Amino acid sequence: MFYAHGIAPIAEIVREIFNFFPPFLFTLSYGQIARVAGDHLESSTMIWAEGRDYNWSDLFEPSKGLVAISKTYTVPSVFNNL
Repeated sequence: MFYAHGIAPIAEIVREIFNFFPPFLFTLSYGQIARVAGDHLESSTMIWAEGRDYNWSDLFEPSKGLVAISKTYTVPSVFNNL
């Protein structure tokens, strides 16, 4: 939600404040690693997909996806969060 494109300015301010709160950054990093390495439900096919190994190169890749039907998001890489 905080990294969706086109969010309200107040949400951007709150995101910047949270970026100084270490538990927020660690939770964000854990979520990104779990999304890659853990099993997850593929929304397009509605079947469970196996996670893959989390590599060193994944530390530097930002996460991108859809929040809703028309909203996209980009979360900074785990390296940038820590």
